[in-house]
Amino acid sequence: MPGEWFQFAIELKDTGVLIGDCGLKVNKEEPRQAEFGITLSLPYQGVGVASEAVACMLDYAFNILGLHRVIAITDCLNKSSVALMERLGMRREGHFIQNVWFKGAWGDEYLYAILRQEWLQKKTAPRNGQRV
Repeated sequence: MPGEWFQFAIELKDTGVLIGDCGLKVNKEEPRQAEFGITLSLPYQGVGVASEAVACMLDYAFNILGLHRVIAITDCLNKSSVALMERLGMRREGHFIQNVWFKGAWGDEYLYAILRQEWLQKKTAPRNGQRV
Protein backbone atom coordinates (compact mmCIF):
# COMPACT_ATOMS: atom_id res chain seq x y z
CA MET A 1 0.00 0.00 0.00
CA PRO A 2 1.77 3.20 -1.11
CA GLY A 3 2.49 5.57 1.75
CA GLU A 4 2.67 2.80 4.36
CA TRP A 5 5.61 0.74 5.58
CA PHE A 6 5.66 -3.00 4.80
CA GLN A 7 7.93 -5.10 7.03
CA PHE A 8 9.80 -8.15 5.73
CA ALA A 9 10.87 -10.51 8.52
CA ILE A 10 14.54 -11.49 8.62
CA GLU A 11 15.00 -14.98 10.00
CA LEU A 12 17.87 -17.41 10.26
CA LYS A 13 17.76 -19.98 7.45
CA ASP A 14 18.72 -22.86 9.73
CA THR A 15 16.31 -22.26 12.61
CA GLY A 16 13.68 -19.78 11.42
CA VAL A 17 14.45 -17.55 14.42
CA LEU A 18 13.38 -13.93 13.85
CA ILE A 19 16.45 -11.67 14.04
CA GLY A 20 15.21 -8.41 12.50
CA ASP A 21 13.22 -6.82 9.74
CA CYS A 22 13.59 -4.85 6.55
CA GLY A 23 10.95 -2.22 5.87
CA LEU A 24 9.89 -0.80 2.50
CA LYS A 25 7.62 2.20 2.00
CA VAL A 26 6.46 2.97 -1.53
CA ASN A 27 6.05 6.70 -2.05
CA LYS A 28 2.36 7.65 -2.08
CA GLU A 29 2.80 10.58 -4.50
CA GLU A 30 5.25 8.76 -6.79
CA PRO A 31 4.69 4.99 -6.53
CA ARG A 32 7.73 4.14 -8.64
CA GLN A 33 9.96 5.25 -5.76
CA ALA A 34 10.41 3.86 -2.26
CA GLU A 35 12.41 4.14 0.95
CA PHE A 36 13.79 1.25 2.97
CA GLY A 37 15.13 0.69 6.46
CA ILE A 38 16.58 -2.27 8.32
CA THR A 39 16.75 -3.36 11.95
CA LEU A 40 18.82 -6.32 13.14
CA SER A 41 19.31 -7.87 16.55
CA LEU A 42 22.77 -6.96 17.89
CA PRO A 43 24.30 -10.48 17.74
CA TYR A 44 23.59 -10.62 13.99
CA GLN A 45 25.09 -7.26 13.05
CA GLY A 46 28.37 -7.22 11.16
CA VAL A 47 28.15 -10.78 9.82
CA GLY A 48 26.63 -10.15 6.36
CA VAL A 49 22.98 -10.69 7.24
CA ALA A 50 22.05 -7.05 6.51
CA SER A 51 23.70 -7.14 3.08
CA GLU A 52 21.88 -10.34 2.16
CA ALA A 53 18.52 -9.12 3.46
CA VAL A 54 18.67 -5.72 1.76
CA ALA A 55 19.89 -7.27 -1.51
CA CYS A 56 16.84 -9.58 -1.46
CA MET A 57 14.56 -6.64 -0.69
CA LEU A 58 16.10 -4.57 -3.53
CA ASP A 59 15.66 -7.50 -5.92
CA TYR A 60 12.00 -7.62 -4.90
CA ALA A 61 11.58 -3.84 -5.19
CA PHE A 62 13.10 -3.62 -8.66
CA ASN A 63 12.20 -6.98 -10.22
CA ILE A 64 8.77 -7.72 -8.73
CA LEU A 65 7.39 -4.27 -7.88
CA GLY A 66 9.08 -2.64 -10.90
CA LEU A 67 10.29 0.37 -8.90
CA HIS A 68 12.52 2.97 -10.52
CA ARG A 69 14.38 4.30 -7.47
CA VAL A 70 14.93 3.29 -3.84
CA ILE A 71 16.37 5.49 -1.09
CA ALA A 72 17.57 5.02 2.48
CA ILE A 73 18.36 7.58 5.16
CA THR A 74 20.87 6.83 7.92
CA ASP A 75 22.51 8.54 10.86
CA CYS A 76 25.94 9.83 9.79
CA LEU A 77 27.44 8.31 12.95
CA ASN A 78 26.14 4.82 12.10
CA LYS A 79 29.31 3.60 10.36
CA SER A 80 27.90 0.10 9.79
CA SER A 81 24.83 1.46 8.03
CA VAL A 82 26.93 3.85 5.93
CA ALA A 83 29.21 0.94 4.94
CA LEU A 84 26.16 -1.20 4.08
CA MET A 85 24.72 1.45 1.75
CA GLU A 86 28.04 1.86 -0.03
CA ARG A 87 28.64 -1.91 -0.24
CA LEU A 88 25.24 -2.24 -1.92
CA GLY A 89 26.31 0.30 -4.55
CA MET A 90 24.06 3.07 -3.30
CA ARG A 91 25.05 6.66 -4.02
CA ARG A 92 25.21 9.28 -1.26
CA GLU A 93 22.99 12.10 -2.53
CA GLY A 94 22.46 14.22 0.54
CA HIS A 95 23.95 15.23 3.86
CA PHE A 96 21.38 16.76 6.19
CA ILE A 97 22.91 18.83 8.99
CA GLN A 98 21.22 18.68 12.41
CA ASN A 99 17.90 17.71 10.85
CA VAL A 100 16.76 15.11 13.38
CA TRP A 101 16.32 15.19 17.16
CA PHE A 102 17.64 11.84 18.34
CA LYS A 103 18.48 10.66 21.86
CA GLY A 104 18.46 14.18 23.26
CA ALA A 105 20.59 15.90 20.61
CA TRP A 106 20.43 17.11 17.04
CA GLY A 107 21.86 14.62 14.56
CA ASP A 108 23.01 14.58 10.97
CA GLU A 109 21.78 12.11 8.35
CA TYR A 110 22.91 10.89 4.93
CA LEU A 111 20.50 10.12 2.10
CA TYR A 112 21.48 7.26 -0.19
CA ALA A 113 19.77 6.17 -3.41
CA ILE A 114 20.01 3.60 -6.16
CA LEU A 115 18.18 3.33 -9.48
CA ARG A 116 16.80 0.11 -10.91
CA GLN A 117 19.27 0.18 -13.82
CA GLU A 118 22.20 0.66 -11.41
CA TRP A 119 21.08 -2.27 -9.24
CA LEU A 120 20.61 -4.55 -12.24
CA GLN A 121 24.05 -3.58 -13.60
CA LYS A 122 25.64 -4.26 -10.22
CA LYS A 123 23.97 -7.68 -10.06
CA THR A 124 25.32 -8.68 -13.49
CA ALA A 125 28.78 -7.05 -13.23
CA PRO A 126 31.67 -9.51 -12.91
CA ARG A 127 33.19 -9.69 -9.43
CA ASN A 128 36.93 -9.61 -8.71
CA GLY A 129 38.53 -12.68 -10.22
CA GLN A 130 35.56 -13.58 -12.42
CA ARG A 131 35.92 -13.85 -16.16
CA VAL A 132 33.60 -11.98 -18.45
